[in-house]
Amino acid sequence: MIAILRFRVLLVTAAVCVGLSGGCKKIEQSQERSTDLVIHLHEQINADEADAICANADDAFKESGSNDDCVELFKAVHRKLGDAGNAAAINTQVMESTNGEFITTTFDTNYANDMSVKEYVVWHESGGVYRLYKYNVNSKAFLK
Repeated sequence: MIAILRFRVLLVTAAVCVGLSGGCKKIEQSQERSTDLVIHLHEQINADEADAICANADDAFKESGSNDDCVELFKAVHRKLGDAGNAAAINTQVMESTNGEFITTTFDTNYANDMSVKEYVVWHESGGVYRLYKYNVNSKAFLK
């Protein structure tokens, strides 16, 4: 009886490990994808392409405020923080639903005027296309 119980525990443990390793791979791939997307976002911020950022954002992002507010947000990021530099992903979460995949990543980003900016970015995938769903930036530069 104890031998059967131990065997079942081993089977469950093995199944969990196999399941988690696939999940870990998915997180790694999603973090790489999110990093690539934020590099492109930073290139657009650096090039003052706020209009393009807002035009290509997810519909839910667009509906959260006016287009003018969206454009002003990204112009203010560039004006206050300067050019974006290196961005390191420090946390990534992935959620899949019937509405597509959502990748949430927190970045520690170096900007020209602030070397310790935290960016919280959510990307929404639908139909194979990833779009900006949510963006939050934390920097003391906005208090000046």
